[in-house]
Amino acid sequence: MRLQEYVAEFAKLDLDVNQKFISRIFKDWCWSLKVPNRVQLRKYTWKNIWKYAMYMCWISFVDFTKVKFMDEAHFVSRKMVRKTACSPINERVIVLENENLEESYSLSILVHFERHPDDSSVPVFAHMRTQSNTQWDFFNFVIDAIFAGHLSAGDTLVMDNASVHTGLDMLVPLDEVCQAVGITLFYLPAYSPELNPCELVFGWLKNKIRGSRHSEVPVWFEVATLLAVIPQEMINSFFEKCSRL
Repeated sequence: MRLQEYVAEFAKLDLDVNQKFISRIFKDWCWSLKVPNRVQLRKYTWKNIWKYAMYMCWISFVDFTKVKFMDEAHFVSRKMVRKTACSPINERVIVLENENLEESYSLSILVHFERHPDDSSVPVFAHMRTQSNTQWDFFNFVIDAIFAGHLSAGDTLVMDNASVHTGLDMLVPLDEVCQAVGITLFYLPAYSPELNPCELVFGWLKNKIRGSRHSEVPVWFEVATLLAVIPQEMINSFFEKCSRL
């Protein structure tokens, strides 16, 4: 609750207090307003817990080289900037921007574990789009990954239950394509991003961009540049981390 909401509750009891009074009480109690950690209760249904347990058993013994993870994330220019800057005390910091901060991009990636020690292929297959993230974008991404050789017979494609991955119009042709190629679709337990190494890739990308952001360089270019040099060893460690919780 916000301070004004506490004041409103006291008013219902015919008690005339203000926000400073409430704030002093909290201070005396050593309480403070915090950003809460939100927990999605639907993650902890018996059905989902069982699916989570079965997934952890499966991923612990599966051949990583035949498992491919995919996911999407949004990159908004105005959020890809440093939040702090050094300057003398009591002096304002002014940053000159020369970029359209309203630009936003949807990034789809597919990551794979090292296939063999001499494998020199890029560990991340990616598509970036401007303000579009539909079920057919996902379908086309899977098709492109197949033609590019990032998905092949015997692979298991793992993803979450986002609506773009389960769209009714797209699901039947997607199943037909995957069955024809020999690809198995596998959906993660609900509300479990910690199981997908793609989330760690997105976090790494955003931290790197914010740490060395140049406003004259568009976000899409920085994302593409980083994806081209992300080391296979890092992807391997992300796989290990997400399978050994």
